[in-house]
Amino acid sequence: MTYIKFTSSCSDKTIYINEEVIQSIMPFRQNSILSTEAGGMMFGCVGKSEKFYYIEKCSIPIPEDTRTITGFIRSVFHAKKALNIKIIDNITTYLGEWHTHPCEAFLSSQDKKSHIDLLNSSKIYINGIFALIYGADNIFKLYFIAKDRNIDLFMEEKDV
Repeated sequence: MTYIKFTSSCSDKTIYINEEVIQSIMPFRQNSILSTEAGGMMFGCVGKSEKFYYIEKCSIPIPEDTRTITGFIRSVFHAKKALNIKIIDNITTYLGEWHTHPCEAFLSSQDKKSHIDLLNSSKIYINGIFALIYGADNIFKLYFIAKDRNIDLFMEEKDV
């Protein structure tokens, strides 16, 4: 397996995203005026001391989801279907959500609110939730929203 490494100048966490996850998301890039947002759930595992995270799998949109140019609402059917892709091994867990943006990738105020709502209403076994945003500019940005509401931005680490 090949992983893409994401790091932050503000955090000692390192996140590895399976390249297959990135490849699954790329077809949903909003590359025209009429393209609609897409999104899904991300699953993976956590290394010891919560410093290393591995995002291994993601769900993709289904017809029952609500998709508009500037919004995405995951349906109940999507959530149930996504849970079926989760590996039942007592190690893999829900880590967060991904979605596209019709412009550059950034964490909007609506994104912050919805992820904080997810933190408050979900059984999350880590100290926060990840938000992977794929912009129309073909750039991925990964955010970690902590339970204390601190937000860290992680960028793909490019080979030097």
